[in-house]
Amino acid sequence: MDKVTVTAIFELLGGEFEHYPKDYALLAEIDGFNDNAVQEEFSILFDIMINNNPTFYKLANNPEEREILIGARKAALPAYCRIGPSCCVEDCTIKITDFAKVIKMFENLRQELDIPNITTAMVCHMEGNIHPTFIFNENDPNDRADFKKR
Repeated sequence: MDKVTVTAIFELLGGEFEHYPKDYALLAEIDGFNDNAVQEEFSILFDIMINNNPTFYKLANNPEEREILIGARKAALPAYCRIGPSCCVEDCTIKITDFAKVIKMFENLRQELDIPNITTAMVCHMEGNIHPTFIFNENDPNDRADFKKR
């Protein structure tokens, strides 16, 4: 999730989320055929994340904690609606190898298209599915004009 999404979600949910950094977030879940396979895959993923010096990480240690984290991800759309009453959520697929490049391009989209009245946000999935989102007020003529530029 990008910074706009994370900030919107954390502000909506409050509580423990108020103390988390409002930065990019990676929500990862590991499953498998047995506990050994899950632990092995978890160890690999955890090592990759730790070696990249995250500013923060949180592990769900039980099903209740997992549901809190999954619930935060599911709160994206209601959180966006606090930014603006209109949201256009796209559904795209990209190559995993282009992931960082596409995220950076999307971050610069407002400037490139000169759409200052539109807030852009994104939720991505590690398999290459992305959801670029455009947040605006369809009742505002300036917002509508900017939205049509996209």
